[in-house]
Amino acid sequence: CRTGVGCFHNMHDEDFFKYVLMLVFENRVKIEVAHKKWNAIYSKLGDFRKAAQYDKKKIEKLIKDKDIRLWGISRKVPATKHNARGMLKIIEEYGSFRKYLESFIDSEGLRKDMRKRFKEIGGTNARAFQKYVGFIPMVKDNKNVRRILARLGFIESENVSFRKIRAVCEAM
Repeated sequence: CRTGVGCFHNMHDEDFFKYVLMLVFENRVKIEVAHKKWNAIYSKLGDFRKAAQYDKKKIEKLIKDKDIRLWGISRKVPATKHNARGMLKIIEEYGSFRKYLESFIDSEGLRKDMRKRFKEIGGTNARAFQKYVGFIPMVKDNKNVRRILARLGFIESENVSFRKIRAVCEAM
């Protein structure tokens, strides 16, 4: 699996937190702006075990940090601490974040649970997270995708299983 298509079965807790952090900081901000500051954001907030321990003074310092300053920063930094604690709680409860994901039968249940557990993660961000880590496919199953893949010779016919289509798309 490649990053962006994801294969959550091969990911570690730190990888999952990276995506949660990314979604929090991209929320309500132009993606290009967030990406320019990503290295600084990740270096200062990417270790969820440390972020979970940040005190009020550290949070205030980070909110004022020009290297990571974005719109809504006064909510994003405290949300990161909350989310880091949420990660630790999930790991304590399930053994790993991957096992937490595996405990869900469908994406809707996971989406609802993520919205409850994590701050600054709404329904759209929870769905994006699921796509990033490969919990749900990046490609929707529809007749146009099937037709195009068949015409290009990637699948034998338009009648193959969606599992086959997903495998072909992930291999691209």
